[in-house]
Amino acid sequence: MENKDLFSKYLPLFMEDENEPFHVVKIGCTLYSQSQKSVSSNFFIELSEGTDAVLEYALYWHYDIQHLYDLEHIFIYLGRQGNIKDLISSFHGRFYRQDHVEFREERPVLYIQPGKHAIMADPQYFKLFVDFFDACNKKAGKDGVLIPDFLSDRLSKTESDDSLTEQYIKERFSFAPAEKYRPAEDASGLLTDWPGLKDYIVSSVNKELTVIRGLSY
Repeated sequence: MENKDLFSKYLPLFMEDENEPFHVVKIGCTLYSQSQKSVSSNFFIELSEGTDAVLEYALYWHYDIQHLYDLEHIFIYLGRQGNIKDLISSFHGRFYRQDHVEFREERPVLYIQPGKHAIMADPQYFKLFVDFFDACNKKAGKDGVLIPDFLSDRLSKTESDDSLTEQYIKERFSFAPAEKYRPAEDASGLLTDWPGLKDYIVSSVNKELTVIRGLSY
């Protein structure tokens, strides 16, 4: 992986709910030196004057509490002196600039929404999600299997996969958020490039579906 030291240097420190059942398993990294669309999302990266580069972290979990497959994003904008000028992260399909970010040395501290994995500098904003609690138990698994457009030629699902996955998630992972946060395990060993993460996602989703399809309900 190219520029691993750079991505490790600015890799955020993550805080997760004490009852969180899932943990990020792989992070795909991409370096941008010019304005362009993100390679892994619909976000357009614009390098304004004084911005030297943008670091993209695409975080992958095997599961969101409501579906199989979960990908979230962080974009860190670096100035010419290596300072962090801006930080944008994903929140349920949208992207928000994070203000008042806490730093530990050069690494930003970011919070992960329980079960759903939106990323914010302040966990109080997770309550903007109406189903903050119900998503983690009553509505767990309701979206079945998500297959992103960029992998639709490499992944597929059967008619029964959504209902099987819903039951699998609901029975095994339903939980009540503690609303108390602790440091997640160090993620520096999870870094890879974006093509490597795409391949990993394909094998991961297929592996999980094999397990789910093999269960008797």
